[in-house]
Amino acid sequence: MFELFKIPAMCVLGVYGVMGMGMLCRKGEWITRETSDVMFRLVVNLLSPCLIASKVIGNEAFQDPRNLYFPPLTGVGVVVLGLVVGWLCACVLPKSLSGMTTSRQLGTFAVCVGMLNYGYVPIPLLQDLYPGDDKLLAVLFLQNVGTEFALWTLCVFVLVGRFDREALLKVVNVPSMAIVGSVLINVFGLDEYVPTLVMKPIHMLGQAAIPISLLFVGAIIVDCIDRKQIAAELGYFTRVGIISCILRLGVLPVLIILAARYLPCSRELKIVLVIHASMASAIFPIVMTKLYKGCIKTALATVLTNTFVALITTPVWIALGLRLIDRT
Repeated sequence: MFELFKIPAMCVLGVYGVMGMGMLCRKGEWITRETSDVMFRLVVNLLSPCLIASKVIGNEAFQDPRNLYFPPLTGVGVVVLGLVVGWLCACVLPKSLSGMTTSRQLGTFAVCVGMLNYGYVPIPLLQDLYPGDDKLLAVLFLQNVGTEFALWTLCVFVLVGRFDREALLKVVNVPSMAIVGSVLINVFGLDEYVPTLVMKPIHMLGQAAIPISLLFVGAIIVDCIDRKQIAAELGYFTRVGIISCILRLGVLPVLIILAARYLPCSRELKIVLVIHASMASAIFPIVMTKLYKGCIKTALATVLTNTFVALITTPVWIALGLRLIDRT
């Protein structure tokens, strides 16, 4: 059992180590707010699509029909589960215990608990845990189509109480188009006609996506930490942080791993679900909270606490989850 825990633990430490370097770079002003914005556009519009294309085009995972429709459906399902659990818990708990008294606080909490790290952290973990198995990454990318859809529809609805047409249009972005386009190339058997001269630079650029993304995430964490606000409302941050960790890093992993154990899906998707189950809250909902006028302090308390506690819980859930699905 220790060996089963040791491997994911080392993988998680490696990922968090690069994020830590990003934090140091931001602290030392090697990465500024301006360069951070440039990094974000570079990752989203060039490096991530190249990584997706290099791993999906010609991938044998899509010879299994289940890997065409199950991943996006489970991507939506995992977010829906998180939103429901977060919202119900926030509503049921006594307000004196949670400190959340307004609909803005409840909606923000539900979104931050419901949305998990679905891209930049799971990708390197899968690469380290299963080196050379590109089937897993291909399935992860397709699942993330469903996750992105849920992010810009259901999560926005929970934050503002209505569907936002502008937010819905954001589902159509460069990474999602790269995923759909790459899958269609496979479905129509066109992958063998893509020249090596094209795939070679795409592969090289894709290799740069993860380290740069993790540096960017580390820099964003530093920008999100407001020490004065945390100190001023330490009681609220502590209560919300503890509740969010119990849900995001305790209750939801159990439910998602059980789903992975019993769903009639492929081995690749079961593994991806276990990795997603172990993830902390995503950092991007902090940006969404600012954009859609949610409760910033609730978002910070949830996301920042989850991010650091997950350093301990993530390898535990990966070890337990992989052991459980191996029995199927």
